[in-house]
Amino acid sequence: MGTKAIKTKRSVCASSETSKHDGYFIIFQNIVKAMGCGLLGPLIKEVVEKKRDPVNCEAIITHLVQICRANDLLDVLLREMEDADPDATADAIILLMQHIHLVLSRLGDSKALSLSRALDALQKQISKLPVPYSRKQEQEDKYGLCRCCTALLTFVQPFVQEVKSQETKSPVTTSNDEELRTVLLKFCMQSLREPLLEAQLDREADTSQNSPLWNFATEIMAILSAIQEPLPKLLFYYPLRGKEDMGVRKEDNSHTTESRACLAYLLFVQLIAMEVFPAVFRQSEQRDGWFEGTLLITLLRDTVNLPQGPETDLLHGMDRVMESLNLLRYLLIKERSKATAIWTDLCNIAETYIKILRMCLSMSKSYYGTELKKLHEEKRIKAKARFDIDAVTIWFEMAPKSAKSSKDTENRQPASTASPTRGMSESGETVADSPPTWAKNLTTSVQGGLDNISSRLSNMEQTLAAVRTELKDFKEALSSLGETVSAHDSRIEALEAALKGLERANATMQLKIDDLEGRSRRNNIRIIGIPEGAEGSRPTDFVAGLLPKLLGEENFKLPLLVDRAHRSLRPRPAEGAKPRPFIARIHLFQVKEKILQLRRSYGPLQFQGHKVLIFPDYTSSVMEKRKQFTEVLQELRNLKITHFLRYPARLHVEVDGHSRSFSELAEAKAFVSSVSKTNKDE
Repeated sequence: MGTKAIKTKRSVCASSETSKHDGYFIIFQNIVKAMGCGLLGPLIKEVVEKKRDPVNCEAIITHLVQICRANDLLDVLLREMEDADPDATADAIILLMQHIHLVLSRLGDSKALSLSRALDALQKQISKLPVPYSRKQEQEDKYGLCRCCTALLTFVQPFVQEVKSQETKSPVTTSNDEELRTVLLKFCMQSLREPLLEAQLDREADTSQNSPLWNFATEIMAILSAIQEPLPKLLFYYPLRGKEDMGVRKEDNSHTTESRACLAYLLFVQLIAMEVFPAVFRQSEQRDGWFEGTLLITLLRDTVNLPQGPETDLLHGMDRVMESLNLLRYLLIKERSKATAIWTDLCNIAETYIKILRMCLSMSKSYYGTELKKLHEEKRIKAKARFDIDAVTIWFEMAPKSAKSSKDTENRQPASTASPTRGMSESGETVADSPPTWAKNLTTSVQGGLDNISSRLSNMEQTLAAVRTELKDFKEALSSLGETVSAHDSRIEALEAALKGLERANATMQLKIDDLEGRSRRNNIRIIGIPEGAEGSRPTDFVAGLLPKLLGEENFKLPLLVDRAHRSLRPRPAEGAKPRPFIARIHLFQVKEKILQLRRSYGPLQFQGHKVLIFPDYTSSVMEKRKQFTEVLQELRNLKITHFLRYPARLHVEVDGHSRSFSELAEAKAFVSSVSKTNKDE
């Protein structure tokens, strides 16, 4: 009995110890979940730099990725990728890509925005790698671009398959599926721009030698086909859907032009994915699936429409309207007899088109009715003016005749009127007495007045004839002047159109010049604070020796190559004045990035007791844009908000695990004000 009690007591103690250890394990696990993200940075650096056994470090990283918060993990992984050593960019990308994929798989249906961030960061880092310009360089893959492209395809394939499987399961597209399609479309368009735009592809050589870049281009075209993105729509209409929440903004339009150019090159020159392009654009006798089913509906939506909507001028677009109506009538008759699956979509297209066409007819009727009323009113005014002129002309022509008729009447009046005093002649006949004196005077006065009126009317008629001649000359001159004005208007319109074209071309050229100047300065740095004359007569050698001393010679395994160095081109300052900055061109871009990274990690730099600052050498236009954000950056530092300014002048802010980007100063100020107000309320 005693032995049994002892065994029972030992069992209870053992159970208590086990529970205690389980409690410790749970506490430790919670601590790791909360603080494990902070361990990822050193572990990733150990694996990339290969200082220790990478197997154990990778196992720990995988475990942390599985238990820590997904959003925190994604922020840490993307930040580590951006801060990677320029000499190990490719290794860092390939290592972190698999862990980023695992994090995204934990987000479920809400991963579209995070996937967009991850792909943007990956493509930004890949764009820093030099593109091979020969088959030998591509095979050697010294900088790892080909390996990164292959890994990137493996990274996006599960998401492409997810889109395809969703289409198979249900024809209804959800908002999550649409966002995922938009992210994949943006990824493809950016890949066409970098690195495929600069890649040297050769169909015969690449297909026979299994070229990584050729495979990358082929897979990008396959992804566009897999997400049901019509290639004609990308080439001839618009390349992106333009959704702000997926990061597709107006400033990306300059990228899409180059992406579309590369897409056309791959299609029509290298013939990649040409088999899925509509047969109307190529020579083929085979049946083309573009004109069947849902693909036909996609083409109809882009074809059966009015260019300016309800404001389209039907008088000039009548041929297209009649062709669209005939096509819809033919398709509706055919589909009704066969009862295929596209009947509903076809009816919706026809209903929408007819609705817009009716609105257009109503607006056209109102417009041309107003124009017709104006034309009638102008004709009425012209007719009235012509009638008034003709009436005046007739009156002037008839006035002399009326005056002459009155004169004859007055001359006949005394002879025909008998005088009251009558007498007898010697023969006994009755004769009229002679008129009195007052009658003679009156007749003479009236006759003189009529002669005066007749003379004046004659003068007026001559004056009127001269006026008519001048009026005719004036009309001819006015007509000639109207023709001259019309010709001048046409020339002015042509000059204005040419001026607008020149302004657009000038703006495009200015953007290209700024881009070329910025690219020419990619390897440049600006060093501020070096006293005048310290460089001696060999400024290039001076800078090559100065940077390792300032940033640690242990960080530069090879001698630093500086192509050239000089002070800024302005007069030498007076003694004791602020020295001119140094501008140095580093031979390798990766080394220049490493210098800037070391400058951020080191404390204040000193040379001969003077504070030294190192900055990228931006163009004046970029500096002006970045200078606008000075006040906003100071407020963000006061609020202790993580932020950084991307090239050329895009402010990136991270608040509560969410990232925001601003290109406009007003938007950035409004955002900082709202955050500051929220903090005060809390």
